[in-house]
Amino acid sequence: MPYDPWIHADQLGLHVIEGNPGKGNRGLWAGNGIIIIRPGLTCIQFRCTLAHEIVHAEYDPPIIPRHLSPKAEAKADRIAAERLIDRKEFSRLAEMYPDNPAQLAFELGVTPKLLDTFIKHHTP
Repeated sequence: MPYDPWIHADQLGLHVIEGNPGKGNRGLWAGNGIIIIRPGLTCIQFRCTLAHEIVHAEYDPPIIPRHLSPKAEAKADRIAAERLIDRKEFSRLAEMYPDNPAQLAFELGVTPKLLDTFIKHHTP
């Protein structure tokens, strides 16, 4: 079964709310079981942001200044990409769209940034 960040958040007892996660941020692990997601995101952006923030909820203390922790951000991106992108589906679609990474990301239901992260960590 494909990874569903909404189900995972529910299983972890996390409450996902729309609100202001801070300047320039799409999401925030706020602690106390709350993830804040910026309103107005596309479905793909929301899904990827939620997957990313779930990783922070699992591994990081809440509301640390993320710009001071590039390792935590890279880890959250890597794990979110691994969860959201099925390797077999990636291989199949990569053959269909070898020169169109934007279309590949769209077909996989992820942002170009998470696709780049996945490729960086999972292809020779």
